[in-house]
Amino acid sequence: KRLRMEDYYKSQMGLSDTEWSQLRESLLVPLHVTLRVCKTRYQKDVVKELRSWRIKLQSQGYTLAPVTFLRKNCDIEATEEDYVWDLYSSHDQLKKDSGLSLFRAWIKTMCSHSLIVRQEVVSMLPALFLDLQKTDHVLDMCAAPGSKTIQVLEFFQHALETANYNLQECSGLLVANDVHKMRLHKLINRCAKINF
Repeated sequence: KRLRMEDYYKSQMGLSDTEWSQLRESLLVPLHVTLRVCKTRYQKDVVKELRSWRIKLQSQGYTLAPVTFLRKNCDIEATEEDYVWDLYSSHDQLKKDSGLSLFRAWIKTMCSHSLIVRQEVVSMLPALFLDLQKTDHVLDMCAAPGSKTIQVLEFFQHALETANYNLQECSGLLVANDVHKMRLHKLINRCAKINF
């Protein structure tokens, strides 16, 4: 079955055997742990902590750095380079490496308070590329577990604050739903924890 799938995609993409092998290899490389700082009143404090973690982890041989190619698309209060961070380690390494245990605990705490979100960079792009306006209406039909939904909510909240809570000036609307009840439950819980 997998061979049929591979043949199908190889033919759809018009790739040679060499190109397909290269693509397949790149898809098998584990993704890095990436963190997105949520737009909250605590954002600057979270960024300071990440900078501190960067120094601590660097002294232990790990790399934690801002993702810089997103700079011009991020409208945040902290410096734009501090919006998204890359640990340059896989999820598996973060989970199993004892040298990362304190940072892993910090991430878990920050995520539980909705101050950061563990989110792949590719998952952050749709909300950035929407070029949202404060009067837009957004329908998210596959919203769970909620990372992109929270990004859109953060945008509307920031726009509302900027407009001094003038609902006529900032009438943006987000409708988020998911077909799977268990995933929808997770979405509701995540949205309920947002710290605007």
